[in-house]
Amino acid sequence: MLNCHYCQSEASTYVRYAKMHLCKEHFISFIDKKIESTLKRYNMIRKNSRILIAISGGKDSAVMLSSLSKIELNLLPVYLDLGIENYSIEARRICERLVSMLGMKLIIISLKDLIGMELSELAKRAHRPYCSVCGTVKRYLLNVVALYAEVEKIAMGHHLDDLITLIFKSLLTQRLEDIAKLGPKTESMEGLIGRIRPLYEIAESENSLYAEYSNLPYLNFKCPYAHRGDLEIMIKDFINRLEENFPGIKISIARYMAKNVDKFKSEMKWMNCKSCGLPSSSECCSFCRIIKRATGESGSIVKEKIKEKIIDVLS
Repeated sequence: MLNCHYCQSEASTYVRYAKMHLCKEHFISFIDKKIESTLKRYNMIRKNSRILIAISGGKDSAVMLSSLSKIELNLLPVYLDLGIENYSIEARRICERLVSMLGMKLIIISLKDLIGMELSELAKRAHRPYCSVCGTVKRYLLNVVALYAEVEKIAMGHHLDDLITLIFKSLLTQRLEDIAKLGPKTESMEGLIGRIRPLYEIAESENSLYAEYSNLPYLNFKCPYAHRGDLEIMIKDFINRLEENFPGIKISIARYMAKNVDKFKSEMKWMNCKSCGLPSSSECCSFCRIIKRATGESGSIVKEKIKEKIIDVLS
């Protein structure tokens, strides 16, 4: 029997890159400290900051919320209910359970309440792929909620493995400008709230263990529309083999990219969307174009409904 590095309890896992056997309690503590040091390393937030926490029902956002709840921060957990069949019903239930466990209040934004339809119908009417519409809708809604809730940052549950996979994919496909979006944080600008990734140095396997050892509720199945391409699967397998042979190389890659991510930024000319007034790279933002095509209405109506919701929740 191998003992924990910090106590005499039986070790539950071995962290290869740290060369430590850890019991369940000290593994949770190890990850908590690692997340807190990640926040400091990349200067993500200030003490007592108000942070919007985007939770989905998955293990990654559950781990992020649980860990950040132990730090002196003002957290606003938000779940976007897009009406994706049974997936959204179960995800919403789990998010409510998780937030209740942590003694917080959950803000739920329902797409159907905002526009009278769910994601599948919106995508069909807009003649756009589900995942494309989903990404656009989530980015827009989270930003609007963050603006009216007056938070400093939006925290996303993207972990080390997915970020490195996307970085390698961007390099291989020569979409280098995409790398600029994959760092530990993005800065805020007028009308656009910056994002942080507290799990930037946390591996997917570490999230799984943390969730298990902490008894956190989370979905054990994926969105029915989710699809990972063959290239991403091969890249992820390759990176995992590298980590097996060179423990810690994932974190080294992440830290190197964090130092150099600004080199991949392209000069983007921002303007205000003529429909909703928020920053856009074109005359009309992607969200407003989708809403206009699907409903004939303006995206500004959605903004006002969210404003009313946030004022009601926070009052």
